[in-house]
Amino acid sequence: MTDEGLGEAAELMQEVLQQVKVLRKQTRDAGKQGAGPAGAAMAAEGAPAANDADDGTPTTTAAAPRADIAAALPQQQQQQPPPLPPQQQLQPEEINYLGIPDDLLTAEQIKIKRRQQLLHAGRVGREKAAARRAAAAAEREEQARAEDRLLMADPFTYLSGVVCRH
Repeated sequence: MTDEGLGEAAELMQEVLQQVKVLRKQTRDAGKQGAGPAGAAMAAEGAPAANDADDGTPTTTAAAPRADIAAALPQQQQQQPPPLPPQQQLQPEEINYLGIPDDLLTAEQIKIKRRQQLLHAGRVGREKAAARRAAAAAEREEQARAEDRLLMADPFTYLSGVVCRH
């Protein structure tokens, strides 16, 4: 296959993958709504391409890969876990109010926002403290390695330096 043929094949695969993504999204949306328009789209996708000739040969070169992908799609869907139940209403505490100005919120939402700010500040503080502890531990390790190198290089000089420090 020539480089030009490889480029065309790659473009064809990208187009087919994009169509598969669209069909999967339609399938998920249809599953949520309980309707089946995506099923009709998938059946149309898996159907052979329109033929100009009466001998049954497709007019496009994309029909064979599309048929393979359309045949593989039901197998992949069988391997996927069952869809999650529809999402329930979010509780007010689960909504992030931090980026919303106070004048757009109710009194109850402002209380929740203040609580979220405190929780956020505490989480950031814990993360910073953990980073400081990790940096201090890394610095102690580096100092210990440096002292070990000095000890191995010249033990007498190292001992005289320890005596002078203490």
